[in-house]
Amino acid sequence: MNAVPRTVVTGSGRVTPWEGARVTDGSDLAADMARLRAATGGDIAVFGSSSLTVTLLEQGLMDELRTLLHPVVLSAAAGVSSPV
Repeated sequence: MNAVPRTVVTGSGRVTPWEGARVTDGSDLAADMARLRAATGGDIAVFGSSSLTVTLLEQGLMDELRTLLHPVVLSAAAGVSSPV
């Protein structure tokens, strides 16, 4: 996984645990997605962010969605199934 180009979308600062990862605030997701598609020539995966996934869906920037469900109960978290 270390050889895969990574972009971290964050609103909390410019901190990234991966050397060489690009950090963005997500203000221009269309440009970020175009850059990633050009760099990888393949699939792009989103890990651990239901809010980013919903935003990508709302902006029409996702052409395929694969969902992995884990049986965890959370009382106050918003999920992908929230109204889009």
